[in-house]
Amino acid sequence: MRRATSLVAAGVLACVCPALPARADAPPNAWDIAKDSAVRDRWELHEAVRREMAFGQERDYGTLRDAALQHARAELEDADAAHSPDVRLRFDLGEIYELLDMHDRAVAVLAPALGEAGDEPAATHAWVMLAYAYAHLDRTKDERAAYAKYLDHETDDRYRVTALLNLAEADMRLGFLEEAVAGYRETIALAVSLPLRQGKDDEVLGTWGLAVALDRSGDPTGAAAAALQATNIDSASGRSAGWHPDFRRALICNTDFVFFVPPYERYWYIALGKTEDAKQAPDARAAAREWAIVEEFWGRYVSDATRAASPDRWLPRARAHLERAHAERLAAEKRAKGMRPERALPNEGELFIH
Repeated sequence: MRRATSLVAAGVLACVCPALPARADAPPNAWDIAKDSAVRDRWELHEAVRREMAFGQERDYGTLRDAALQHARAELEDADAAHSPDVRLRFDLGEIYELLDMHDRAVAVLAPALGEAGDEPAATHAWVMLAYAYAHLDRTKDERAAYAKYLDHETDDRYRVTALLNLAEADMRLGFLEEAVAGYRETIALAVSLPLRQGKDDEVLGTWGLAVALDRSGDPTGAAAAALQATNIDSASGRSAGWHPDFRRALICNTDFVFFVPPYERYWYIALGKTEDAKQAPDARAAAREWAIVEEFWGRYVSDATRAASPDRWLPRARAHLERAHAERLAAEKRAKGMRPERALPNEGELFIH
């Protein structure tokens, strides 16, 4: 799981994510211009590109966003920004590549630019964009190193909290479960300490991550408690965002806000949450329905992990979960056989009217 990032440093993030800090850019002074007459042109291009990216974000997170990004990309490529002596233009181009899902190009531009950036203030945001590019490419060791660099430079807890969350995800991906558990706990503690509920989404996702890390580390009791808490606070988050009250996992199921590497990883989180729903089912028939859903999601995970290009270290545990869910469903169906027929439930359209 990775929490999605911003369009631009000073812009509005997708969904409900808080904005990242504005860059501490400074225009060239007379002495800079005297040394290099092109420095003013590079600065003006940088400012124009950032305005265009911000405009696209503010107007629409869709067609206009992509059009703004593509136009800014064309301007930067025409100016050969990838080789510019101003690393800010290289950062701009790398960020645009990442936001356009051109992850290889983002790495090709950002990594060498950051190697030459020195104390450039804009490098802080560039590190987190590079981390996202590595995450999408499943280059987890490089991703982890980029987040560490970002956290070395970023001092504002409002922005550190999401990086801590994603760093814990990288640790779990690498099999460092003790570090992942500690990272999730640190994320949750920091998220709940932020004023005005600014860290609420990171708290929700950190609790989901903690549930999975505890489960994979062999602590089923701790995992169940965390999964139940994650389901409850995710449900509350969904209601506050206007989701239907019966939808219990608003953030973890949001494909715009949260991405997973590999994509089927999401099924593990949902299966743990649905397991807690099954445990709390009011009767055997409801339990059978819930266990059937749990079984379906574990089955999806096992199927996708089996076909994955690289070995999945968690596949044996997923198979054990699948076997348990199958047995629980059969047992619940057996208990439900003697129950009275239940009245018909409203169809989905009727349910969502109310």
